[in-house]
Amino acid sequence: MNKNINIDIDICSIENMIFNIFNINIYENTQSMNVSSIITNKFQNTILTNFNIRFFSNVSNFALIEFISLQDNLLIYPGETGLAFFRIYNPTTFTVTGLSLYFIHPNNISVYITKIQCFCFDMIQIKSCETIELPILFFLNKLLLFDNIIFDNIIYISYIFFIQ
Repeated sequence: MNKNINIDIDICSIENMIFNIFNINIYENTQSMNVSSIITNKFQNTILTNFNIRFFSNVSNFALIEFISLQDNLLIYPGETGLAFFRIYNPTTFTVTGLSLYFIHPNNISVYITKIQCFCFDMIQIKSCETIELPILFFLNKLLLFDNIIFDNIIYISYIFFIQ
């Protein structure tokens, strides 16, 4: 049984749907413009821009512990989640306890990054000759595309492991 279904879609309803998805105020545009030009103007030609998230790690006060990022960088689009891993290795003969803090640069981008899972601010105990892999799962908010202060698509996330 093969039936043709006729779907009548009004172009105005499609435009309204796109305006709602991207939170674009229809009334801010005095002239009649097509949707693609409004979105392009709103996103400042960055509608498909990915961001290069670069990871760095350091140990604050104990050079014997190794703390590294397993990825140098991730390329993600706003509206996506990113997953990166860090590794801590304790080659000493004693147990070490510490915690990590993170920093995001440029500072104004931090409001657009939501940590879903992170090891920062958690006390971590690493036994002698133990290796621990630590994930960071984060979301890059698509509202980042609307920020007029963002001039570059490179974001730096740096972790410092502090020994207790």
